[in-house]
Amino acid sequence: MKNLRFECVDNKLHILGYPTADKVLELPDTHISKQLKDMILHQFDLNSSIDFMQSIPSNSDIVRIGLVNSAIVSYYKCFGSNKSRHNKLMKKKALFGLPKDAGDVFDYYKGIRDRFIAHDNSRYTQVYAGVIIESTKLKPFVDILATAFVADIARVDELQSFFNLISVTVEWVDKEIDKLMELLKNEYNSYSIQDFQHFNEIIYSTPSSNELNSNR
Repeated sequence: MKNLRFECVDNKLHILGYPTADKVLELPDTHISKQLKDMILHQFDLNSSIDFMQSIPSNSDIVRIGLVNSAIVSYYKCFGSNKSRHNKLMKKKALFGLPKDAGDVFDYYKGIRDRFIAHDNSRYTQVYAGVIIESTKLKPFVDILATAFVADIARVDELQSFFNLISVTVEWVDKEIDKLMELLKNEYNSYSIQDFQHFNEIIYSTPSSNELNSNR
């Protein structure tokens, strides 16, 4: 996939790699264009996961844990359903042809995401309430202890398998994007200027607070 440089001026996109091009038009929603847009979102999340993982070794413990959590959440977002994308990634397709170990790693970290990061349904977090005593005394009570033990899932030496999983997934997504881009290029390459008359120019704007609250 060719990475095009662009800038956003007055909410309109301006492509810098093509000096004579003066408009960027939005493709109609077809099966292929929807797939492409969803794959671009997947690619963004997966590359974010890689960035999080690569930043882990140089950070403090608390930042390291946050980076791992963010990497896991961003990765598995691609495999779940949400309103921003209609075509979620499928485990069988993304990991097709890879050893069984890849699927095992996928299931392991998905379990961490589902039962530890997003929810609290595992022994990764354990809480204890205890009484401290001096067992040699008739009145042994000393104090009450309450503490939580949280498993460290951010050990750098144990995360290589997950990093490899992200890497092979983003490679698969990159290839799918290339295929979809080629299909669209072949379709629109023969269009005349009249054929593009009904296309809308791409206008970007950030969501308002009312838009964000309306989805609650």
